[in-house]
Amino acid sequence: HLEEAYVDTYLAKIFEQKQQLDSALIYYQLALIRDCQGGSKIGIAICYSNIGRILEKMGDYASAAENLKSAYDMAEPEKDIALGLEIGLPLAEVNIKLGKMAEAENYLRTAEAKARKIKSFYLLTDLYQTRSLYEQKSGNTLQALLNLQQAQSYADSMHAKIDKDRNKYLEISYNQQQTQQKQLKNTEQEETLKKRNLHWAIGIMVTVLLLSAGAIAILIYFLKLRRKSAKMQHHMETV
Repeated sequence: HLEEAYVDTYLAKIFEQKQQLDSALIYYQLALIRDCQGGSKIGIAICYSNIGRILEKMGDYASAAENLKSAYDMAEPEKDIALGLEIGLPLAEVNIKLGKMAEAENYLRTAEAKARKIKSFYLLTDLYQTRSLYEQKSGNTLQALLNLQQAQSYADSMHAKIDKDRNKYLEISYNQQQTQQKQLKNTEQEETLKKRNLHWAIGIMVTVLLLSAGAIAILIYFLKLRRKSAKMQHHMETV
C-alpha cells in the first residue's frame, strides 16, 4: 500500500507541474487511500496537505482549510516541528484568504516561535511572506512591506548559508582529492620500489644460480681430471 501511495503521489506531482489540477487531485486522493490502508500517519498528513494545496490552487479555500487542518492535526506538530511548520503556514495563508484573521494569527504566532527554535531560514522566509499577506489583508501596508523586507533578509541569509556550505563542501572535497592523490602517489612509489627490489632479488638469485652452476661445472671438471689421473696411475703400476 505504501509503495502504491508513493507512485500515486509521484504521478500527482507530475500532473500538478503540468497544471492539470483535477488529475493531480485524483492521484493525491488515491495516495491518501493507500496511506490509510498502510497505516502511515505521516503519509496521511502529507496527503491531506497536498490535497489542501491543490484545492487552494483551484480556489476552494474552505475545503483547502479543512484538509490542511486534518493534515496539521495528523502531523502532531509538537513532535514533528518541521512538518508542522510546512503545513501550518499554508493553513494560515488559507485562513487569511477566508478572512479568518484570528485563526491565521494563531498559526503564524505558533509557526514563528517554532521556526526560530529550529533556526530554519527557509521556513522563516515563508513565515514573513505569509505574515506580509496577513498585514496587507488587514490594511497595514507599511507593516506588510516591513515583513517582506524581513522575508528577503532571511532569504539572503539562507542563500549565504547555502553558499557557505557549498564552499565548505568544495574545500572538503578538494582536500579529500589531494589526500587521495597523495595516497595514490605513495602507493605508486611503493609499487615501484617493490618492483625494483624484486628485480634486484631476481638478479641476485640468477647471479647466485649462475655462480653455483659454474662452481659445480668446475668441480665436475676437476673430479673428471682426478679420476682420469688416478686411472692412468693405476694403469702404469699394473704395467
